[in-house]
Amino acid sequence: MKRILFVIAMFFIPIGCDDSTTPDEPQITLEEFAHDFATFRCDTFWECCFERNGFFLDPNYATYDECYQTLKAEYENGFSIHGVEESLEGLIAYSELFKQYYGVGCEEPPNYEYGNELNQSIEGTYRGTYAEGHSCTLDWQCLGDLRCINDQCSPPLEFGDSCARSSDCADGLFCNLVCEQLLEEGDPCIDIKGELECPSQELLYCDMNDKYCKLRRPEGSTCEVKEECATHDCSQEGKCIWNEKPLYEEVCNNP
Repeated sequence: MKRILFVIAMFFIPIGCDDSTTPDEPQITLEEFAHDFATFRCDTFWECCFERNGFFLDPNYATYDECYQTLKAEYENGFSIHGVEESLEGLIAYSELFKQYYGVGCEEPPNYEYGNELNQSIEGTYRGTYAEGHSCTLDWQCLGDLRCINDQCSPPLEFGDSCARSSDCADGLFCNLVCEQLLEEGDPCIDIKGELECPSQELLYCDMNDKYCKLRRPEGSTCEVKEECATHDCSQEGKCIWNEKPLYEEVCNNP
């Protein structure tokens, strides 16, 4: 879950504003969103990190007000990525999931069950604007389903096309030197750079006993190794569990 905190920094970018509204648009302004999310984050940092341990996640924040003013300004005005329009509606949805994940007491573990949904919600926070053929540096910049391939917005690669990364391949495919079909439960594991794996859209793992792809097991299930668990951890008692670090360790020790 540490990567979630890393991703948060990616949203310190400006959001395009439009004075016109429609019934489908969020009934909240950018300023209201920035105030709300900055307040939530600084409240958490202050209570769990500063009051408990005497330091902030970011040592540059000497006071609560400095934390709030800095984060609020970053949400409103941060650095710009050319070709990207941010979605206020998507950011609001992301922030709500963020609050579900981190909205616990400092001594309690985060609500890990929201982790996957939180990660998946990131894509809804932005829209690319560059058309096919436009130069690019990030997938984010490209319109719709286009990918940034060889520094140019291009259609996704199809089955059998040579590739460098899975994100260049069309939906349902992954990169293993060429774009291949994602695996399903019951498929044999495949060798990727010397490791038997089960690349898929589901939570699959490679059962090393028979070398077939199987669904990861839910919390409380019997396990031998963590790869068998959807929670990504197997206890000494042989049960699938969440690695339940208290919130203060999750947010204060991940700069």
